[in-house]
Amino acid sequence: MPTPSTEQIKVWACLAALVLAGLGATAWVADSLRMKEMRLNVRSHPSTPAIMTLIHNDVIALETSVMGRGHSRSMLFDGPFSTRLRFDLTWLDVDAKRGYRAKFEVDAKTISSFGGKGKRGSLSIVAGPGADVLVETPNAEALRIIGLGLDVDLSKYHTEDLVLARICATEISLDDPLVGGVEAIVSEQDLQTAKRNSILYLRQNPPYVPFCAND
Repeated sequence: MPTPSTEQIKVWACLAALVLAGLGATAWVADSLRMKEMRLNVRSHPSTPAIMTLIHNDVIALETSVMGRGHSRSMLFDGPFSTRLRFDLTWLDVDAKRGYRAKFEVDAKTISSFGGKGKRGSLSIVAGPGADVLVETPNAEALRIIGLGLDVDLSKYHTEDLVLARICATEISLDDPLVGGVEAIVSEQDLQTAKRNSILYLRQNPPYVPFCAND
């Protein structure tokens, strides 16, 4: 095999440098597509006062919260868009006296986000009525408008939240430690507020029809 000339070696070195530069650019693009922070909103349906617990990737994200309103928190997110987020949601339907559990995953690349490098994503989880679990993310156009700070009436645009999943939870016994006794460790004031909010919602809105089959 002939020995490569000096000129051939220079050409190969230049090609190798170009390839490495391309790989570096690809790595930067991949990094720029990572969400650095995610806004997680967890709530029960307004018609369904519930005491909820949510575990996200084996870490408690929400513990024994009475949901007559939304509960939001920001969480750092250091995985690429291919990361799958694991959730374990349990709740006690206060009025129906029934417990439910749903374990599910969300592909992070389906979560809407806004911003350049260091994107912020947003995910919403709604429980009930019945065994219903709704997983939503904001409309990307709505996030763009809000992120730019534009004084725009969003109702004029198709900016409804995007439904990522409709999940039917499994009913669990009230003897299950995941829901058993949780009603006794929340404040009576919170319980009464949630119930009043539910009554007000039901008076002002048509009945909600669960998508999960009833017993």
